[in-house]
Amino acid sequence: MRRSINTLMLILVLVVVIVLASIFILRGKPAEDSGKADAPAITAAPPRDTDAPDPAGAVETPAATAPIVTREPIQTPAPTPAPAPTPAPTPKPTPIPAESEGTFRSDTGTGLNLRVDWKTYTTGGQRKLQADVYIVSYSIFTSYQWKSITLTVGDKAWSADCSGFSYEGKDQISTKAATFTVDAPPAGTPASVEWYYGGSYSGKDLTYITANGTVG
Repeated sequence: MRRSINTLMLILVLVVVIVLASIFILRGKPAEDSGKADAPAITAAPPRDTDAPDPAGAVETPAATAPIVTREPIQTPAPTPAPAPTPAPTPKPTPIPAESEGTFRSDTGTGLNLRVDWKTYTTGGQRKLQADVYIVSYSIFTSYQWKSITLTVGDKAWSADCSGFSYEGKDQISTKAATFTVDAPPAGTPASVEWYYGGSYSGKDLTYITANGTVG
């Protein structure tokens, strides 16, 4: 019986020794593949239209690009306007020297009268008489009057319209009412200018106002 126990203990010791030896052998033996470098993993090639990824740790170098040159916009010069043509100066009529001249006027006894400034001159070989008729007044109002001013020289007569006008003021004024240009008579010919006023002025009835004198 004792012998059987010793035998069993011996077997157990051997088993333990074998197990420990196997452990030491397994730890000390490199793996079959330990001396071999790990095979690099195969990376699938990127599609042709896709850039391959940069390797790990690589610094992306930006592609060199030409500097963008900024140019100022080209300014189109405004068209230069053509200079306005210089109008030809209007020749001033050369005044015709008067051969004779004078003035005559009416006398109504009021602040309303006629004044006639006349002169004679020669143009184109013909002697002419120009008579300018003025209404001399203070404040006044008249309407348009057709053929209301008549010039008589000798036995001839001419009529002209009188434009309406008005004036409010304290000063006496002269308003041109008509101009006559007719053939000049001989010097000293009687002449008159008559204006149909048809109203009252300063409380006096004045149907006609007449200025008398001589012309030529």
